[in-house]
Amino acid sequence: MSYDYDKLFHMLEGVTWRERKQEHQTNRRGFPPYRGAIFGKVNARFKGWRDLSKDSLDHPEIYAELKKLGDSIVPFDYTSIQLNRNLVCPKHKDAANVGPSVLISFGSYGGKSGFIYIDGVKYNAYQKPLLFNGSELEHYNTPITRGVKYSLVYFRC
Repeated sequence: MSYDYDKLFHMLEGVTWRERKQEHQTNRRGFPPYRGAIFGKVNARFKGWRDLSKDSLDHPEIYAELKKLGDSIVPFDYTSIQLNRNLVCPKHKDAANVGPSVLISFGSYGGKSGFIYIDGVKYNAYQKPLLFNGSELEHYNTPITRGVKYSLVYFRC
């Protein structure tokens, strides 16, 4: 499938993403503040069930576009989509995820930096979906040297 990543990039660059801080979450200690969003189903605070995220409700056109891409590249039923802008994450496992994840990145950084390491092996996910089990395999990514990198992680929570 040929997908128009430039169109999605321009859609995302048209939004001022709020800064996310993760130090309060025990499974995310060591993550720097970053700009991003979560789309799809999330745990509803104080309700005990999964609800559509605020980002999905605030940006339905972006959520629809992310689902369109996901439905073409993800080989399992996903519930959630993590959107990151220029995030450099430390080594971690995704403790709350169930089963495999699909990661893909795109943007003006051109794929020449911001590599992901999974179990010590270097990968380039620039416009190439990468299937792995983030709840079992330790992973992290390297800094972006120029441009803007968006990464999407499709997963089940």
